[in-house]
Amino acid sequence: MNSAIYRKMAFSNIYKNRKLYIPYFIAATLTIMMNFMISSLRYSSSVNGMKHGEDVVIFLKIALVVTLIFSVVLLFYTNSFLIKRRNKELGLYNILGMEKRHIAKMMFYESVITAVTTTVLGIVLGIVFGKFMFLLLMRMIQMDSIPSFQIPLKAFEYCVGVFIVVYVATFAYNLACVHLTKPIELLHGGEIGEKEPKTKMIMAILGLICVGGGYYFAQTVTNVMSAINYFFIAVIFVVIGTYLLFMAGSIALIKALRKNKRFYYQTRHFMSVSGMLYRMKQNAVGLANICILSTMVLITVATTVCLYAGMQDSLDSSYPKEVNFVASIDEMSHMQEVEDEVNRIAKEYNAEIIEQNKYPYKTYYGIQEMKNDTFTFSINQPYPANVMSDANVAMVVYMSLADYNNVAGMKETLNDRQILIATDNKLTQKTYQMNTIDGTTSFDIQKVVPLIHLQDISSMKALTNIYMVIVKELNVENFSYNLSFNTNLPKEQSIQMSNKLSDVKSEHYYAYCQNRYEMADEFGQMYGGLLFIGVFIGTLFLMATVLIIYYKQISEGYEDRARFEIMMKVGMSKEEVKQTIRSQIRIVFFLPLLVAALHVIVSYRLIKMLILLLSIGNGGLFIHCTIATVIVFSIIYALVFLVTARSYYQIVNEK
Repeated sequence: MNSAIYRKMAFSNIYKNRKLYIPYFIAATLTIMMNFMISSLRYSSSVNGMKHGEDVVIFLKIALVVTLIFSVVLLFYTNSFLIKRRNKELGLYNILGMEKRHIAKMMFYESVITAVTTTVLGIVLGIVFGKFMFLLLMRMIQMDSIPSFQIPLKAFEYCVGVFIVVYVATFAYNLACVHLTKPIELLHGGEIGEKEPKTKMIMAILGLICVGGGYYFAQTVTNVMSAINYFFIAVIFVVIGTYLLFMAGSIALIKALRKNKRFYYQTRHFMSVSGMLYRMKQNAVGLANICILSTMVLITVATTVCLYAGMQDSLDSSYPKEVNFVASIDEMSHMQEVEDEVNRIAKEYNAEIIEQNKYPYKTYYGIQEMKNDTFTFSINQPYPANVMSDANVAMVVYMSLADYNNVAGMKETLNDRQILIATDNKLTQKTYQMNTIDGTTSFDIQKVVPLIHLQDISSMKALTNIYMVIVKELNVENFSYNLSFNTNLPKEQSIQMSNKLSDVKSEHYYAYCQNRYEMADEFGQMYGGLLFIGVFIGTLFLMATVLIIYYKQISEGYEDRARFEIMMKVGMSKEEVKQTIRSQIRIVFFLPLLVAALHVIVSYRLIKMLILLLSIGNGGLFIHCTIATVIVFSIIYALVFLVTARSYYQIVNEK
């Protein structure tokens, strides 16, 4: 046969199998489009050259790697659906006289048609929507001036090169499937898995252990650094456990329902339970994939939206004033020298210092011990190897009563040997004891008061145990002196003045200065970049979820058509059969969503701790963002159910 015949057969096959190929074409085109758009931003000289552009590029590199891995997995996964669904057709070609090398040539042209069409469409759509994606990124990172939009040549080279390799790999996989399988096996390939699945209790128990272990960690982790260190381990356990439970636990549960005669021998339950038993064997992995992807969508979008929405809270907490100047001074007598230098530089810029807070404070790190009524803090003990992840390590900031009242707006009073403790932790002790190399000092704890966020405290959010000890008078050496204030300067001059304050040098102190305007820009780029990645990756995961659901429904439709006909022949009415199938689909379809919602609920405490690391202490905001994300995703999920269920019924009812 000449090549024209192979090309004609390839076009004909794609058209005849359009119900399978159209979603595959759409998925491939969209993944190529997204890869092209994200690589255009990654290699854009405009993005790389803008202020703080290197921070944005880091986020884009992460997004590009995730998108590439996701694209490869998704295309291979959907391709496996295609080749499995076409086994019978390819086997028939073989039996009718076509050799496997002829089938290989036909499949080659199918692959070429698919690759060229989706790559061209993907790149064209990437160019069309690329500017929108660029403007969206600029909007999310809150750029004042938007640079020109460019489409770098590297983006074309990257996408074409990557997807040539992907399509060659999928073609090789398809060839292997055909060449390593006998024609008779191809003919019956769609019927594999018809035997009743066995109960695998060991696998089900392992699944429970894995999920339970991940859940246990999420509920018992005590500090932020431990959460960071073990977060991915917990995720791996939950993912493995989810797959095991869907593959084995679901079958064990359904068989347990079948043993319950009062439940099983009812018309509506008999057919549903029997049908689900076979569905779970053939589609357990697909359902687990849907569950994991749904969980990723919910957590990724909810977390990044929360971070972005709470950006102002984070900024207000960390940088309450426009200019935040901190000097490390050796003696109290040099505080006036620091103030004079700040005032001198302010006069150079004609800056009016208003709403000023100034206070000295001393920061210590040590080991805490809560025993009976005594809170003991020791700085003369060796630190553990990992200071930040040890539950006994604490940070204590000493501050005078007058300065605390001034900054916090309080009117507290103290007697001799009394202190106030400011903390976010629960504290019931009555005595505070500090151990140093010079000896032990004890105070009576008068009361626990609200914690205010100084520069040192804001920068150490990862530490769980943070306390402020408010004493009547502060008399220490080698302490920090904070001068924070607002000015009447415009943004650029304010930043210039802060940069000059950062260069201040003296033999008695060294200092650094941070400007709220500048930090607002950095926060905008950091949280905006995270939101961009969250929405982008969430969209990818959502697309994969929809596609897997669609193929699962189509695949089950073809497999259930024969069962549908048998039910009708044995006397069940069409309405009874529809009701049975509808009940069966709903249970199986919404099970992954329910498990995903459970994963999100259990992970709430852990994710909240990670969000606190970025200085966002509003847990209510994360709850609201999560609830909103779950509602929106559930609506989309339900719409997908309605559309795919309709396709399922059409296939089942075909004559």
